[in-house]
Amino acid sequence: MSALASGTPTRRVGRPSPLALAALVAVGVLYAVVFSKDVMAHVQGDGQYTYMWARSLAYDGDLDLTNDYALCGDQWHLAPPKEPGLRPQNTWPVGPALLWTPALLLARALGVGGAEHACFGAKAEVAMGVTCLAGWLTVVLAFIVARRRVGEGPALLGALAIGLATALPYYAAILPSYSHAPSAFAVALFLERWDATRGSLTLKRWTMLGVLLGVVVLMRPQDAVVAFAPLSEWLALVAPALRFRRVRGTARLVALGWVFVLVGALVFFPQMYAWKRSYGAWLAVPQGPFYMRWEHPFVDGFLFGSSNGLLSWTPILYLAFVGLVIGVVRREHRALALPLALMVAAGVYVNAAVWDYWGAVGFAGRRITDMALPFAVGTAITLERLFAYAERRPRRFAGIAVACVLAVAGAWNGAAMRGVAHNTLPTYREAPMPTFWRTTFDILVDAVYPRVGNPFALPGSLPLAARYRTSPASFDVLRGMGVFYEEFQTREVRAIEASADLVGERGDVYCADGFADEAERVQGVLARATTAPRARLLLPFFADDVGSVTLRWAGSAPALLPSMRLPSLRPQRPGSPLDGEAPNAGLRAPAPDGGVAAPASTTARIRVLWNGVDVGSYDATPSGFLTTRITLPLGVVRVGVNEVVLEVTRGPVYLVQLTAAK
Repeated sequence: MSALASGTPTRRVGRPSPLALAALVAVGVLYAVVFSKDVMAHVQGDGQYTYMWARSLAYDGDLDLTNDYALCGDQWHLAPPKEPGLRPQNTWPVGPALLWTPALLLARALGVGGAEHACFGAKAEVAMGVTCLAGWLTVVLAFIVARRRVGEGPALLGALAIGLATALPYYAAILPSYSHAPSAFAVALFLERWDATRGSLTLKRWTMLGVLLGVVVLMRPQDAVVAFAPLSEWLALVAPALRFRRVRGTARLVALGWVFVLVGALVFFPQMYAWKRSYGAWLAVPQGPFYMRWEHPFVDGFLFGSSNGLLSWTPILYLAFVGLVIGVVRREHRALALPLALMVAAGVYVNAAVWDYWGAVGFAGRRITDMALPFAVGTAITLERLFAYAERRPRRFAGIAVACVLAVAGAWNGAAMRGVAHNTLPTYREAPMPTFWRTTFDILVDAVYPRVGNPFALPGSLPLAARYRTSPASFDVLRGMGVFYEEFQTREVRAIEASADLVGERGDVYCADGFADEAERVQGVLARATTAPRARLLLPFFADDVGSVTLRWAGSAPALLPSMRLPSLRPQRPGSPLDGEAPNAGLRAPAPDGGVAAPASTTARIRVLWNGVDVGSYDATPSGFLTTRITLPLGVVRVGVNEVVLEVTRGPVYLVQLTAAK
């Protein structure tokens, strides 16, 4: 039997130590305390729709939500069916109802108070408490699986890292009506049972795995990626059977594979039935045909983005990713780490291809909370290797650790010295220490961020910075919703996201080269002035079906002056401006009154190159600001960052805003 099929644990597993048990119990108590003390309603937002399935099953015994919406409301107005004859819609999964429905039935039987219809109140809270329990059990299961491979210490720390420093506690104890913690528990239970029984070819085992697979996919259909685990084992068994023409062995494996798939499909059937009644198809993407953008997965944005980026917001998961790679490389961990790594990679791709890959409003990385156990195992593997290195080279390990502490302490002290020297950190008068801490931290950030950006976005921010010759700090603005954001159901452009403001906080990044570092107020209008014959914009577009853009701008003229400069927040990049030109190429000079002196000519012209394509030349008038419509050829706009070069003649020119339209 191959290593991938057997996956024999490398360590003996006895009873956990009292310390490990105490730590796990402490996490459970912490979850319970946060759950009980949280002031938010636990059934809210998207969770209201997910919870509706449990309410319908407990009170009506069906999956028809007509009367449930009538009683509980339709917060986002998503219930009306799109076609006659269909039932009300619910895009959220049925699976969590498997946990909540028994709790609701028990609450009713025990006479728990609150609203009788249980749309909210005490009965609903009993059901939400089951999610809190499921989140804690996810941590316990992660510890059990990791302990089989790397020992108790690393396994415990890996499980605690996931249980305390990721999205799992948020969706277990603060927003338990969302499906994320239940899905994490279902995935963890599936993987623990698969790992514990690995190598068994009994009908009972593969039937059990099929049942658990169906439960996992009921929780969240995207979690079908857990099939990588038994699939890797199955393929490792089938390959030698075929090679040596073992007919009976091959037939048995094929039969067990079919049992696994068919049982899983049977358990998943309630979700298919609900889709058929509401959407007219047994298999559906309830959010609509535009929800998944398989051809444009924003993997770097999903992992490193400033808006809910998985690693930039929960950097503890760097240990998990490193550990999964180590596990794949090292033979003793490969049987477990390889399928887990494939699951995580598939999960990252799927979530990066979702329309709003940042997860809209919510805690960072919420849609990949289901990978809690793989993350815990990866973290444990990394820690195990660190501990092994510390045992082999204790003095060197201690030296590295001390050096890291000194580096942080030195950077903090350097920021404090700079603050005192420039009188931005006034220490001559007593104040609460957080006042000094905040100021010191701001000084440190102001010194480091413009040059390297968010350190937790590295190395994801570097390719974009290198490609567009900008600071890594620009990545935070250039990866996200951006400009021209469309609603995924209708493809209508949201007006508030149709425009790129060239003078605000984002405009400091959009205006990459050839622009003044400071915005200026001209005739009461806040504008960004060009300072070179070639100025460059970097504009992140969410969609590419853009037909035209309108540019609000003006050319230089006496009527526009004087001006008042406003401070800029633009991240500075090292090096010279675009094409090596001087930042102020003789285009203007300070006027005696502090404004900007007018050039000899009163009419300016810009030639616009959009991603290298000439889209026209346009003249400004001396009368003031104007709005110019620029027609864009089909295909010139790309999803992601667009590079727009303005070749300025008789400048400078003043830019305010760019608005896109279909």
